[in-house]
Amino acid sequence: MLIRSLVAVAGMAAGVASAQTDVYVALFEFNNGRVAAVGADGTNPRVHFALPTSFWLPNGLAYEPSSGHFYLGHLGTPSTIFRTDSAGGGLTVLNNFTGNVRGSSLDASGRIYFADGNKLRRVNADGSGLITLFTSSGSWSIGAPKVDATNGHVYFGDQGEIRRTNLNGGNLKTLVRGRAQVKAVALDVAAGRIYFCDSDTNSDYIGRANLDGSGIIMLYDNSPSVAVSSGLNDLALVPSQNVIAFIDDVNRVVRTIPIAGGPATTIYTAPGSAYPTFLALSTGEPPQALRDCNGNAIADDVDIAGGAPDCDNNGAIDTCQASSCVTRNFLLDNGDDAADGSGRSVTSFWKAYQPFDVPAQGWAVSELGLDGYTYNFHDGQGFAAEIFADDGTGEAPHEFAPIASITGNYQFNAVLENWVYLPLQAQLPQGRYWLRLSGVASSTYVSTANYGTSGLGSRTRGGSNSLSQPGRPMAVRIAGSLGCPADFNDDGFVNGDDFDAFASLFDIADPGADFNHDGFVNGDDYDAFASRFEAGC
Repeated sequence: MLIRSLVAVAGMAAGVASAQTDVYVALFEFNNGRVAAVGADGTNPRVHFALPTSFWLPNGLAYEPSSGHFYLGHLGTPSTIFRTDSAGGGLTVLNNFTGNVRGSSLDASGRIYFADGNKLRRVNADGSGLITLFTSSGSWSIGAPKVDATNGHVYFGDQGEIRRTNLNGGNLKTLVRGRAQVKAVALDVAAGRIYFCDSDTNSDYIGRANLDGSGIIMLYDNSPSVAVSSGLNDLALVPSQNVIAFIDDVNRVVRTIPIAGGPATTIYTAPGSAYPTFLALSTGEPPQALRDCNGNAIADDVDIAGGAPDCDNNGAIDTCQASSCVTRNFLLDNGDDAADGSGRSVTSFWKAYQPFDVPAQGWAVSELGLDGYTYNFHDGQGFAAEIFADDGTGEAPHEFAPIASITGNYQFNAVLENWVYLPLQAQLPQGRYWLRLSGVASSTYVSTANYGTSGLGSRTRGGSNSLSQPGRPMAVRIAGSLGCPADFNDDGFVNGDDFDAFASLFDIADPGADFNHDGFVNGDDYDAFASRFEAGC
């Protein structure tokens, strides 16, 4: 079924490729609101029609090719949902309400979905039947909704997450976590992907994720390394051009990037002192494929309702995911005080240190969990996480050479838990160790490690090169199993092969024989290994 869906979408793209797709752009300017148009390749920019002076702040735009109608939201007192014909005439107010309209998206019945502050709302095509489908538990405004009429879903950003409901507001699912403020989304169900604008004081980028929430990547970054006013406001997939069109309202332009990401091309610049707010396509919203991940010709929703497992409640059948509801054995869990919003700075200038103690059994570490937030995704390798042995004082690490290391990146949400798990392999005998976090990119990465709720006090090191006094612990988790350091070759057995493997490294003073991690290979390492070997683990 997935192959048929891909063919259908490819056919749809081919069918519109011969005719230029226009991008419609809602523009606001005091007493001078307009809808502009431009070819998706940047040709023929023009004002399509002007709006009456009292409708100068359009904050939502949808186009229905079958009727030739535009559906717009006007942000005012009151806010308004209204309709025009294809040339801007026949303006009809469909509904007035007290609130803050954002976005406009249509289902197959012509019903209009829009955000109103922290509410998702719907009104019939004739303006009747205004209802609230969803109310966020948070105070932030939700993002502009996007309807998938084929599968009966509506997607929207909410409190740093991307969520989905049925068209009646039921069956709430959370797909993507760890964002700052998702202002708009676009869909490609056939490819199993969702695209989004994440725009807040510490984020301003176009991202992509799989519909199960995995595979999050950045396609276009508009927020280099500092907290600035965000500008990305809306986006749309343009199949005929194989691009994503999006609005940058700070720079007052509409740009495109390739679907796979890449350099941006400006296709439209707002005239005068106007600002772009929302986009629509002359072809209407691209039709979506049936969501049928296992190819049984049955919608995934129906499969799940019939008992197919969805343990993480993300609307994706577990057997279609690379991993779902992962169970981890935590050897260390410092907890997470994400709501605090503060923590330890992790940049090229500041390093953060978290000590931890390994008990007599030792640890076989397999994964490192970290939580915090970033101002820039960089290339996904913004920080280095390294484990060092203690220097023998219990107060500082011996930073001679890391026992294990990995690079990674925090997510963007500054007040919610957004754990990042990184593969990290290490055999740690009993003793005190230190996790060091440091920025990799000197000018393009700024982040903060969240504070934890328990654990040993963390420390920092800055330009003075001296360690700070211990403070609150950092949000750190270490997963794995109780270790067996005497199993030197990691084959699951303690026998002569392990002794031979250790001895072969010890004889040539290889750093791998530094069993006690003190930075030297000497008799102390031999004694430490022999002690564990004789103990059987």
